[in-house]
Amino acid sequence: MTQSTYQRFETGISENNLKHWGELHVVKEFLQNAVYAKTILGDNIEITYDSEDGQAVITNTPSGFTKGKLLIGESAQADVDGAPGQYGEGMKVAMAIAKRLGLACAVQTNGFTVHPELEPSSLDETVNTLVFYIEEHDDHVGTQFRVQCREEILEEAKTYFAVLQGLETERTKHDNILTDFKGIYSNGVKITETPSLYGYNFINSELINRDRSTVDMEKLKTETRTLLSDIESEEVITEIVQGILDNDGLLESQSGIQYSSHIPVWKKVIKKLFGDKVALATGTETDTKARYRKFTVLAGLPKSWNNFFFYSLSIYPSNQLQETTTATNIHKKATAEENKNLGWAKRLVK
Repeated sequence: MTQSTYQRFETGISENNLKHWGELHVVKEFLQNAVYAKTILGDNIEITYDSEDGQAVITNTPSGFTKGKLLIGESAQADVDGAPGQYGEGMKVAMAIAKRLGLACAVQTNGFTVHPELEPSSLDETVNTLVFYIEEHDDHVGTQFRVQCREEILEEAKTYFAVLQGLETERTKHDNILTDFKGIYSNGVKITETPSLYGYNFINSELINRDRSTVDMEKLKTETRTLLSDIESEEVITEIVQGILDNDGLLESQSGIQYSSHIPVWKKVIKKLFGDKVALATGTETDTKARYRKFTVLAGLPKSWNNFFFYSLSIYPSNQLQETTTATNIHKKATAEENKNLGWAKRLVK
């Protein structure tokens, strides 16, 4: 690169950012910008692999960058609900790390092309920082990212984005349960491999750190609990009940719920699965007694679900069944035939 041909801009982004990042992280970051263009801006996107150059080619049209957003890190995504990006520096950091890894990359957008390099900082020559060499032109519409990588890395990176796996764009912009999908997502980007019955999409960016390598599990369970509370599908509730009884390691098992807007549906499912006589296991001899009395005893129910089953669904532990079952017979009214027989008995005794 020569300064006479290109404009030079020093970004201040050190090559020492995110030392644990590798080829996959870099490609994911470039893909994320195209996904944003598709889901938020409504762009068309195309993702191909140039086997001759060994580069991923990621294109979106017609949207492009301005120099201001590119150079000063003014994120187009940070304040947009449903956007996959959150911090504003992602693409620049990805370019710095690509160069640190020895991977060629470039960004061509409306009006100019960016050629990134790593050079000693003007403030501290012992530190290499990201430098942009910008080539002006006026013959390009949209944005094209090119980054050197292995083809299998590109394919793996694509699996982290729900819309690239066939999920409807609108569903990445809201908290929702993805009953037809797998994975835990933040604004459509996979954040964790936590075992779960279903996929979930959340828009709360506080669930994750900068590069989605750490998830706040307590917040994740809280968000999941809220979504589970709104389920009204009999089929989904059936799968959840069966799932939490079979596997206490699932996200759904660990989150539990405190309430539901659809208690009648839950009770209907419980009756279909287990009948009219259901009890919660205590791990004591009262479980055996309850089974002798033809109760289905639910063993293995996660602790996070106990209060919901007890208070909301009126399913009692096996050691409380005597009180709850005898109470229903206290004021039983005798039939006409029983009253007649009782009268004869009294007269005979007299």
